[in-house]
Amino acid sequence: MPASLSKTRLTTSPQSTANGTECGHPQAAREILTAAGVSGAVLWCMQCGSVRHEESQGWRHPQPTPALTPAQLPAMTWDTQSHAAALPPQITTLIAANQGIFLDVGCSDHKSAGSLGMDKRAVDGVDIVHDMEMLPWPLPDACVKRMLASHIVEHLNPALSVDILNEMHRVMQPKGQLLIATPYAGSPRFWQDPTHRHGWMEATPQYFDCAYPLWQVYRPACWKIELNEWNSIGDLNVILSKRGGTHAEH
Repeated sequence: MPASLSKTRLTTSPQSTANGTECGHPQAAREILTAAGVSGAVLWCMQCGSVRHEESQGWRHPQPTPALTPAQLPAMTWDTQSHAAALPPQITTLIAANQGIFLDVGCSDHKSAGSLGMDKRAVDGVDIVHDMEMLPWPLPDACVKRMLASHIVEHLNPALSVDILNEMHRVMQPKGQLLIATPYAGSPRFWQDPTHRHGWMEATPQYFDCAYPLWQVYRPACWKIELNEWNSIGDLNVILSKRGGTHAEH
């Protein structure tokens, strides 16, 4: 099968090259995100969240996301009540001890190193057995620092897209980051899998960032687009950070 059609889940692993994110954090704090030779690499600092992408032929990047002051943020009117359900004691302990967890949703049996895995199937490595389409999730508010959703959003019911992103926002800490990797809508990588239901393109993240006019369509919980790169015959990689709260800028 050609490399451009290979279906390899995006995972994180310690960076092994000399290049870094230019944030000054030590080598051990950085992660390299790879996508089966299709996108090259995205260098993501797991300590501060800074991002640098290695340029690869065919990949495109839009202009930076507009900044918003607290006064410009929309009123947060969605449901933010706590949904802390019964979790295994070891999960509760990890949440309390780490001041924010790294959550790998839809991880199956190959979750990322250092993460807690959530999947609807109780396979090896899954820590929280839960269907992400069943809302709310059994997690307390603002308990996640980083979240990875690799090759999962294309399998979800599109009618639940806004609700699921809102739930991700609820469990995320302020400035916490969500990385979404998905086949580009209409690409061979999207159409090859008979279970794919919903595609994302480069404009789709703008529906969730209140700095963009498309946000007005559904007015969901507000994110900030930190990274938006795509290859129209390959994948789309997006990093969203949580806006809101009391921070000066998100």
